[in-house]
Amino acid sequence: MRNFTLFTAVLICGFVFGWLAAIDALGFFGLKAVAGAPNWREWALNSDDRTQVYALGHFLSEGQLPPPKSARYFVRGVDEDGYALRGDCDYMIKGPAIAARWWTLRVSADGKSDTQSTLSAGETILNQDGTLLATISRHPSPGNWIIPPQSGTLSVEYVISEPAFNEAVELPLITKSGC
Repeated sequence: MRNFTLFTAVLICGFVFGWLAAIDALGFFGLKAVAGAPNWREWALNSDDRTQVYALGHFLSEGQLPPPKSARYFVRGVDEDGYALRGDCDYMIKGPAIAARWWTLRVSADGKSDTQSTLSAGETILNQDGTLLATISRHPSPGNWIIPPQSGTLSVEYVISEPAFNEAVELPLITKSGC
């Protein structure tokens, strides 16, 4: 009887620790660094990637449908100096226009998809040289203005739908312009 109780306790502990490890893995396993853009991370949505199941599981655990496999999904939570993005600060987003069917730049409160502000390809004003310039700020700004959802930490997500074939994606810079 004692062995049965010990076996049951070990089995329950193994199940609990396995469950906790799987939940933790959904939060970061499947994110990979982006070459040439050290502050951006990309979710591995490609079916050839071994960590794809964790990337897809991340979206499902957040109550979201995963983006299509033809999309590229980038995320970051720090500015160019490596400091956390905060809702009470102002930031400038600057980068080249992306040759893609559609893209969306989303600012959310600490990665929560229910509190977000977006800017997408159809509503964006590009500069004459084809670059994107946008402001994340609580205060009105001319041009492309993204209002952060709250004053806590922020997460920026950049979803590019069907980027041009074999084109290296140059991701925008995010610099703090004041607090």
